[in-house]
Amino acid sequence: MKALICLQHGCIAIERPNFHLDEHRGRRHLIRLTTKREPIEQALESVVRGRGEIEVLSCSEPVRLHPVEGFTQKVVRFTTDIPHMPNWGKPLLLGPGSILVAHTKDEFVLKKDLEMAVEQYASLVKRLLVAETSD
Repeated sequence: MKALICLQHGCIAIERPNFHLDEHRGRRHLIRLTTKREPIEQALESVVRGRGEIEVLSCSEPVRLHPVEGFTQKVVRFTTDIPHMPNWGKPLLLGPGSILVAHTKDEFVLKKDLEMAVEQYASLVKRLLVAETSD
């Protein structure tokens, strides 16, 4: 298994033979995944082999959002509260602004993005209502 893991300090490939743990001793890395946690954690354990500590501070498994015709879906390495709300129906995630600055001190939303969001929300509601009546 070869997995690319994106760290706060760059990227490593698990099976990379020239990756030496000694070079990274004492560092803490944040790992964001777009896959299930278990196989990646097992791969990390096989590399660390007791020579270091792997501490999982939090984990949200990947979620599949409800597809809506006319709206593009995209896989991203960011988390959402959706996994913690399993009884709220079909999950949707849509909003104005950039995910790259969302919930940061530099977050901003352009006025034109807010205006476009109003149109997107209206379109989303119409498409969901049409889909519901045809089910």
